[in-house]
Amino acid sequence: MFRAIVSRRFSWRLMLFGVAIGGLVGPLAMGWRNYPWEALPLVLLAIAVLHPVMDKDVPDLIGPDMLRSPRTYVAIVLCVACEWIFYRHDPSPTRRRQSS
Repeated sequence: MFRAIVSRRFSWRLMLFGVAIGGLVGPLAMGWRNYPWEALPLVLLAIAVLHPVMDKDVPDLIGPDMLRSPRTYVAIVLCVACEWIFYRHDPSPTRRRQSS
């Protein structure tokens, strides 16, 4: 379906690296007290659920095996919940104007 850079395992490692960098930069950018820490367990749970599916040495990033696995859909729901939590905690001025 979608070709991976080298393999699904390599692409997964890049995604994990990106999540780690985001986890380090996020609190610094948003502020230690403003960072939505309640999303962190959901992110870690989504990674744990998706890891067995993504840590395979196959050439396709998204293949039929991944689409058949219920782990994929559980991880999608967890990621959507994380994004909703991040959206609620958005301190940007445009969000403050819209909610007033």
